[in-house]
Amino acid sequence: AANPANRSETRLVGRENSTFTLNFFLGGLQAETTYYYRLAAQGPQGVIRGEVKNFKTLPAPAPAPTPPANGTSTPPANATSTPPAGGTPPPASGGESFPSLIARVENGEPEPGEEFNYILTHRNTLNYTLKSAQINVALPAELEYVIATSLPTIENGRLLFNLGEVAPGAESANTIRLRVKSSAVSGNVPLNSALIYADSNNRQRTIAANLSLFIPAAETSGGASTDRTLAGLPWYSWLFILLGILIVFVFAYVLYRYGRTRRALRASQA
Repeated sequence: AANPANRSETRLVGRENSTFTLNFFLGGLQAETTYYYRLAAQGPQGVIRGEVKNFKTLPAPAPAPTPPANGTSTPPANATSTPPAGGTPPPASGGESFPSLIARVENGEPEPGEEFNYILTHRNTLNYTLKSAQINVALPAELEYVIATSLPTIENGRLLFNLGEVAPGAESANTIRLRVKSSAVSGNVPLNSALIYADSNNRQRTIAANLSLFIPAAETSGGASTDRTLAGLPWYSWLFILLGILIVFVFAYVLYRYGRTRRALRASQA
């Protein structure tokens, strides 16, 4: 069985009470092998780890029969072979494999007006070259494009990065600089990307990488900013503030008593 610590993936899901579906594409799995996995949620209060689950890959396909020495082979009488309409799929161990597209965000909660890095890493885990490959990023209305490691074509709110051919084992990361619009409201914003390519039979394939970006409410001047500043003061600062308030109160009370005593003396002299 495979060690559950062998591979780790991260997705940013925001902080609203919602249900998310997480998809992970794994390549290079061994046939008839049990793999273990679990999910872990990390937040300000710590890390909560889910139940350990597992799955088992299918057995390896039977080896092709060896033709006789004269180079001819007669199939059994009941044997038929009909290729699928899309062509013969590439062989796979324990099921079909896919390349991977991993998305992550630096500065996970940018406020309106702030910029952040959106990093997409693609990896060809297959044994053939991906053809006509491209990465398609759907840009939400709350975000705007700034710059990227490789320049995209921008069409109808989408960033198209042309990869061309991706050789087996090739891996590359593209850092995309995005900015949260000043008009963006607080909440979760979907960041959806896809790796589109043609496989060895020229069939179009799509691998998705989706995450949710949380945009906090923008800081406002005045009371909200003052409240946040005061809430972050250390305990001894609060002690000095209370002491100062007490001194002012005592001083005001002494002045009040002094004034009252002077008025009483003047009244008695009159």
